[in-house]
Amino acid sequence: MKARFLTFLSAVLVSVLSTEAQQAKEFSVNGVPVVFRPVPNGLVSAYIVFYGGVANYDSTEAGIEFTAIHTAYESGIPSLPGDQMQDLFAELGIRVSPLAQRHYCGFAITAPSEYIDTAISIIGGILTNSLFDEKSFQKVIRRQKVMINNEWANPDDALRIWSITHMFKGYEYEKYHKGTNRSLQNLTYDKVKDYYLNRLVDKSRAFISVVGDISEEQIKQWPIFNKLPDRSMKVEFHLPERIHFENSELFTMHREGMATNYLRGIIGAPRLNTPDEVPYRLAFEILDDKMFVEIRTKRNLSYAPAAFYTTVMKTPYAILYVSSTLPDSAASVMWRTVKDVIENGFSEKEFRNTKELMRTRFYLQMEGNASMAGAYVRHQMIAGDWKRADLYSEWIKNTTIEQVNNALRKYAHAIRWYYLGDTTQIKNKQVYLKPLQ
Repeated sequence: MKARFLTFLSAVLVSVLSTEAQQAKEFSVNGVPVVFRPVPNGLVSAYIVFYGGVANYDSTEAGIEFTAIHTAYESGIPSLPGDQMQDLFAELGIRVSPLAQRHYCGFAITAPSEYIDTAISIIGGILTNSLFDEKSFQKVIRRQKVMINNEWANPDDALRIWSITHMFKGYEYEKYHKGTNRSLQNLTYDKVKDYYLNRLVDKSRAFISVVGDISEEQIKQWPIFNKLPDRSMKVEFHLPERIHFENSELFTMHREGMATNYLRGIIGAPRLNTPDEVPYRLAFEILDDKMFVEIRTKRNLSYAPAAFYTTVMKTPYAILYVSSTLPDSAASVMWRTVKDVIENGFSEKEFRNTKELMRTRFYLQMEGNASMAGAYVRHQMIAGDWKRADLYSEWIKNTTIEQVNNALRKYAHAIRWYYLGDTTQIKNKQVYLKPLQ
């Protein structure tokens, strides 16, 4: 029944999307690439971003792009200072979010069709003529420090940040894009302002994604295309070709007084844009369900275990996650579950059900203007091809169970465990050192 319902829902969503939205296309305006998908629903979502992220600065400047883009937005423009600008946005129903990720920064904008030109004009002014006042800078820095401290106080966030920066030591991802308390101390107002005015905004690294109720001709008339400075700045990400472990390892961070312990197991994975990418992602979608059954339903070792293959990094990897008061037992069950599938494969039933669920989730995620526009940006910035966003469902549909089983056996060799919690609860370290094959 569940599988039939998911198949029906997928068909309905495909029909809705195909009738309400035309296919996305790419064109260029004054050298700036634009991806455009018309959707006649009275709204327009636009992303204006600049490629580079953590590759644009060294470790002593970690967080500078985050600080710069948020300061520029808080400051506003000479004719419309920050508070007045945000009041106007609220009055017109315009939503604007500054963006600062590992691979890009910029602005996400959603507005009623009749006000999108106004929104783009103001954001264009921020990019080329922001007031960038010191009061706004100090406000952003204070807020940024609180956010970073809160993240490190939250075990899930701390485990995620620590595992990524440790795993990519010596590479670009060692730099945390929001910064650290130490790096923020190096970010003076003059340094951040200079970065924003002379390094961040660059037409040669710009990419614009537009989805909504607007014409191509209207987009081409936006003044922003003629105002962006062309600095021709080069961006190079220094990253490993892919993550691969032959031996399992355990790294620990001791924290006393926690109610539970947190584990994040990293498993090697195929590179993006390779034939194994989608089958491997499917494998971990199935494993996610299996982990819930084995860890929570059968043994009550954790409330919310998880398994997934992350594609938000240029060098992707797979993750096993669990929080538990019995970490050795939870890790042992997770290891055994993955190893069993490597040796015996997935069943046809669980493969078929998960495949339909993934396709349904894909259509739901691509349902709104902002979701579509954001997906095009992420695929372009991370994988170098925005078209992937529209092709994923078909790739999933064409994937076979043999491809899924083979991909898991090909890349899942060992687990690198990251443990945050009371290390005295690790009673049997050998549990974490066993290879998968």
